[in-house]
Amino acid sequence: MNLTIWDQTDAFAQLEAPWKALFDACPDAPVFLSWEWTSTWWAHFQLDRQPHIVTLGEGDEILGIAPLMVDLSGTPTVRFIGSTETTDYADLLATPQHQGQAADALLDCLREAGEKVAVMLEPIPEESVLLQNVGAPGREFAEARKVEPCPAVVLPDTWEGYLSSLSRTDRHELRRKMRRAESSGELNLRVFLDPGGLSVALPRFYQLHRSSGDVRKAQFLEPRIQAFFSDAIGALAARGWVRLAMLSLNDVEIASVLSFDRGSAVALYNSGYDVQFRAISPGIVVIALELKGAIERGRSTYDFLRGDEPYKYDFGAQNRFVWSLELGTGKSAMPHHGGAESHE
Repeated sequence: MNLTIWDQTDAFAQLEAPWKALFDACPDAPVFLSWEWTSTWWAHFQLDRQPHIVTLGEGDEILGIAPLMVDLSGTPTVRFIGSTETTDYADLLATPQHQGQAADALLDCLREAGEKVAVMLEPIPEESVLLQNVGAPGREFAEARKVEPCPAVVLPDTWEGYLSSLSRTDRHELRRKMRRAESSGELNLRVFLDPGGLSVALPRFYQLHRSSGDVRKAQFLEPRIQAFFSDAIGALAARGWVRLAMLSLNDVEIASVLSFDRGSAVALYNSGYDVQFRAISPGIVVIALELKGAIERGRSTYDFLRGDEPYKYDFGAQNRFVWSLELGTGKSAMPHHGGAESHE
């Protein structure tokens, strides 16, 4: 398998078509590996960084892409394009039949790079072939560390089946909160999917996000990240991968959830609610309605993404983890980012 490193300033433009084609051939790959997400992140945050995108293939066909960069803001370090503030999963993108071979070639490349610079790759999902292959004999040059939980629910075929999977206490509490909200007035759930509708709904989503009383939520949507987020949502929505659900009570928008909906999984990226309506648990209710909708659309996983907030486990989520891979000359000196805050 041949390997090419793209470090020129127009790398994203040159790779757009093959990257999109490869991503379309990987229907369950998270949107964080898409050209749309990665190129938008690069457009907003490329300062003090150089592209170092690795493609792997046979002949002219690209079968794998590792969206890497060299971070020059401190000790030169090879990282995945993205940041723990914005990106929940980072990984090698490759079709299932080529994952193993592509991972071996990439790890060999990183081992050579690690002789000159530090390499710090995160947040890698636990099912990544990179983690599987790095544990093989002869690959002791890389150190894998568990970083942070990403709780997720394996969805049954029906809403009643889901409710029966919860503990007695969690099932009772969820039903009680939904009944209380329904008895408070006229509830309505509106879902925005297309770029035009989303652009209109996003400002209210931002307001609800900030009003939730969580300091981390307010920090997440500082101006530069909000600008990136708006552009990224527009690009992803054009491909049909975004859901913005807005819950209203008597025509007042009181809670919202923004999710990525692709393949067999729905990933809850961020949410917010109006604290004036805290008594009827609008944040919980809107998530419950979206989880129910995911079941009705035949999805098999509801992913709460990074963070161990208690409410995720009340929905029956079980921990999965993201990992880091460290290797290279500066490994011992590099900071470990296991304490990165969740933006959920």
